[in-house]
Parts: sequence; structure tokens; C-alpha cells
Amino acid sequence: MAAEIEAHDRVGLRGEQAWHGLGVVIQDDLTAIESAKRFGLLWPVDQFPLFAQDPFGEYIPVDSHVANMRVADNDGREIRELLGIVGADYKVCQNRELAEFTDALAQTRKVVIESCGSIRGGKRVWFLAKGDGFMVGGTDAVLPYVLVSNGHDGSQAIRVTPTTVRVVCSNTLHMVLPNSDDWQTRPESAAIVIRHSGKILDKLEQAKKALEYYGATLARNVELFQLLQSKRMERDTAMSVFAETYATYWEAATPDDLASGDAATKRNAENRQTRMRKAADLFLARYEVEQAELGLGETPWAYFNALTGFLQHDKGARGVDDAKRVEARRESNLFGLNATRTHEALAAILAVA
Repeated sequence: MAAEIEAHDRVGLRGEQAWHGLGVVIQDDLTAIESAKRFGLLWPVDQFPLFAQDPFGEYIPVDSHVANMRVADNDGREIRELLGIVGADYKVCQNRELAEFTDALAQTRKVVIESCGSIRGGKRVWFLAKGDGFMVGGTDAVLPYVLVSNGHDGSQAIRVTPTTVRVVCSNTLHMVLPNSDDWQTRPESAAIVIRHSGKILDKLEQAKKALEYYGATLARNVELFQLLQSKRMERDTAMSVFAETYATYWEAATPDDLASGDAATKRNAENRQTRMRKAADLFLARYEVEQAELGLGETPWAYFNALTGFLQHDKGARGVDDAKRVEARRESNLFGLNATRTHEALAAILAVA
């Protein structure tokens, strides 16, 4: 069983395997509702009251929170599985409602439903819609997506996230909101967050606005990518950005520790230095491979994607075996820590571009 994909989870894909590389591939053009039906994502979520048991066995109501429970499996059989403990004012967004919301995004035909799925036993559910691709620098193909996701465990609001994926290496980047007057301003996430209050079906107008927003955001990001590709970046500058990024997330050797008279301190520093050199080699190797294939030149766009590729594909991930490490990395690239690191890497490149 792949990491985060548990016994009650399902993943459906359209045409070919998408960013996560999981699930059954289909050729049909399906709506989000049809996809959810076919792949068993319409199971219900109910809320149950909570009680605390005192030392004498008495049950005391916990009025401030409730339990989100999955009450059926994908075949309709009754189950009782805890998804999360949430505040008493939390309104459940059923998977059917999320699918209908996603279909509202696709009604203008600017995007088509490509995949849907759940992970962590249903704690998180998503639908992924794909738009028309574009090229950066004439050779670098990029596919835009709209990711609609929801967390039943209370860890995530309903999110509409414009996202791009590079075909050459599957680098994933959540779109940003660049300031056209100052491209070096730290970019903000372009995700739209919808709180768990009221009914999501009352938010169809928000869905239409979200799609208009997606189109405008995509145009701005294409402009930003082309600008980064049009500039030149010296290798020394790129290596400096890499070193700063590496030191932000992993321990780097300091001159004092390398010169320390304490044997253990010096040995640890030398090991850190060796790991960083290996990481730098992976970064440059990825850059050289993409240069050979795409010929983008010494540009901020090329170096940014080499850095993104290192963060998302080359740096080790946790897991008990290779399959679990691969899937943990893929989930992190879209939903987790790697998505945040990629956003910060873009900010670092913009600061010196």
C-alpha cells in the first residue's frame, strides 16, 4: 500500500497518470460527480458529539468540539472511522458538494477534470482539473491545473489552488500573485481559501469568480515565467541561492565548526559539508540534464527549476521502503512541505533575478 493511500482510499485518473502517478487510468471524459461516483468518493461524513470520561466512569459532554466520522466505505457498507476532531461550528463539506463545486469550475470548458482521489483514509479529498498548456522559452512545456481540495480532519479549509506542472520533470509549483510593477516583491500564494461555514453549494458564484481568477492568475504567471527565462543569471549567483536555500532547511557546516578542536564537532561539520556538496552536485546535474534537453540557457527560470527539481525529486524523503518514500514525496510536493519550499525558492530567485 502506497504511503498515505490507505485501505478505504480511491484514486481515479483521466487519460494518463498525473502528478501523483497513482490510481486507475481511464480514457472517458467525466465530470467531477461522475468521477466521484465511479471511483467511490461519495461516501458520507457525519458529525458526532464528544464526551470525556472522568476517573469514576462518568461521561461529560464536550460542547466545544465534535467528531467528523466516515460512516460508510466505498461499497456503501457501514463503517465508523474517525477523520478528525473539529470545532462545534465546523460545517462538513460532503465529497459530493466538493465535486459539484469542481464541476462549476469546469462549466466554462477552460479546464477539464483529470483526476480525483482521497488519501489518509479519507481525511483529505481532491479533484484536479487541467487547463491548456503553454511553452516557456519555446521548448519548456508547462501544464496548468486547478486543484480543489478539502480536509475532513480539520487540518485544511476548502482550497482552490492554481498549479503548474512542468512536463519535462513533473516539477510542481502552486501559482503565485506577482506584482507586475515589481517582480522582485515576495510572491504570495494564489490559493483561494473557503472556510467551513454554510453550504458549499451556496458558493457557486465564488466558483465562477475562482475560474476567472484562475485565468487572470495563469496569465500573470506565464508572464513571470517568460520574464525569468528572458534574463541571465550567473552560475555563481545560482550557487549562492542554492547554498542559502539548503542552509535554510538542513544543517550546514560553519567555518568555526570545521576548524573546531573538538573531534566530534569537527567530524559532524565535515559530514554536513559532504552532504551539502553532494546536494550541490545533484542540483548542477539536474541543471545540466535539462540544458541538454531544453537548451534554456543560463537563466533564472532554468536555475529555479533545477532547484525545484532538487527539492521535489532528488532530496531524500522519509518512508520504510522506496515506494512509500516516492509517494510521500509526491504528496509533499502538492500538499505539504515541498510545496512551501518551492514557493520560497521562487522568492529567493526573484530576489536576485
